[in-house]
Amino acid sequence: MTRLPYVRAVALLVVALVALGGCARYTARPLVPDAVRASLAVPSPDSLAVRAARLQHPVLAPVALDLSDGLTPDEAAAVAVLINPALRARRATRGVVAAQLFAEGLLPPPSVAASADFPVNGDSTTQVAVGLGLSLDLNALITRGARLASAEAIRDSTDLGIAYAEWQVAQQARLSAYRLVFLGRQQALLAVEVAALEESLDLLNEAERRRLITEVDRAAAEAAFRDARLTALDVDQQAAAEHFALLSALGFPADTTVTVQPVALPDPEVPPFAVLAGGLDSLRLDLRALRLGYASGEATLRAAVLGQFPALNVGLNVARNDAGLVTVGPAVSAGLPFLGLGKRLLFDRNQGGIAVATATRELLFAEYAARRRDAEVQLARTASSLDFARRRVEAARLAYETRRHLVEIYGQALLFGQADVVTYYTARVDALALALQLLQAEQAVAETAIALELAAGHPLAPPPGPPPAEPLLDPLPAPFRVSDHTP
Repeated sequence: MTRLPYVRAVALLVVALVALGGCARYTARPLVPDAVRASLAVPSPDSLAVRAARLQHPVLAPVALDLSDGLTPDEAAAVAVLINPALRARRATRGVVAAQLFAEGLLPPPSVAASADFPVNGDSTTQVAVGLGLSLDLNALITRGARLASAEAIRDSTDLGIAYAEWQVAQQARLSAYRLVFLGRQQALLAVEVAALEESLDLLNEAERRRLITEVDRAAAEAAFRDARLTALDVDQQAAAEHFALLSALGFPADTTVTVQPVALPDPEVPPFAVLAGGLDSLRLDLRALRLGYASGEATLRAAVLGQFPALNVGLNVARNDAGLVTVGPAVSAGLPFLGLGKRLLFDRNQGGIAVATATRELLFAEYAARRRDAEVQLARTASSLDFARRRVEAARLAYETRRHLVEIYGQALLFGQADVVTYYTARVDALALALQLLQAEQAVAETAIALELAAGHPLAPPPGPPPAEPLLDPLPAPFRVSDHTP
């Protein structure tokens, strides 16, 4: 009997060491400006090129990145995926989900119970009765498999959700890059036209001063020049705004200047609608993520059903009574197997958890069905919009060429006194507007093609054969000059 205090001391020491040995330690991470700036630092071009060449993504392919000659839309998409700050934050959720999966795999620690009964009367031989018990909750073992399956489905769903967000940001970067390409073409067209109209206006100002033309003729030339310059300013403003949109998608600082390479109009080959719609479930990353979310809901419901059984604990008790008798034996405890009276629940048998899990599963099912139908309608609408956008390009090209030819006719007619200057410059202003509409129509094709890829869930293949040559606008003829028809 003299060894019992020593045994108790050793047992208590072991329990304390086990309890404290697994404790985590807190490490502070202050939110200071230097740390934030370091996290937002843009990698070197060489580092970006290496990472872009090794890009692994369910939809995006690796890219040979070369920043020295400006970004192509595909290069902009790759850079956005690599360093966009919002995507970095989104990817940080992987750590949270991994921690949740780790937590679901852990079992609750065994419970230790100790007791001491001090005698208040008796003789000198009466001892303090002590007891020590160790028990383990078996219900956690029963539901562990289902809980792990739910957490693993959430992990996989989170990965697909992140990949879908990356795909969206990449397409946004491509969209901004294409917009800058077409805005650059508008700027180039307007720069030539504004310079030509300004030169023509200077000549007409001199002619009006010398009374070779009327004030009406000079005012028509000035109105055309002012309109073109105002349009150029509007396009410059759009280009500046789109440049900032591209910087935001890329994750570059606001004072960075990014140039975009001129590229041809994207004209992907569009499969039949039935083919596109048939691949939605397997190709749309958001739909795949929702399917995994539903699988997680199924596993959660299964865990809730398994958790309805009465709590069962098994363990081992060691006790010494007041007479010094030491006993060792098993211990089992279980919840009472009843719910209440009639249909009225009095005690928890996880029926509330089952009801919540069942309702959540129904919600996930309805969300998937709604997203699936919306995806199909969005796909059909975007495919139809692409067809109309292509037809509008052809109509805009014919309208511009017709109006451009009319400008040439009016210019020749002026030489023989068969047209007036006002009519000529009005036609010229209309022709410039149609040229800009043509470029905007081509931009709409590019934007709609990108939207169709987003709706389909994957890049669309280019048409077979070599890429078509980019059609160029025939410039407007040189503006009317007074020297052309005055002696």
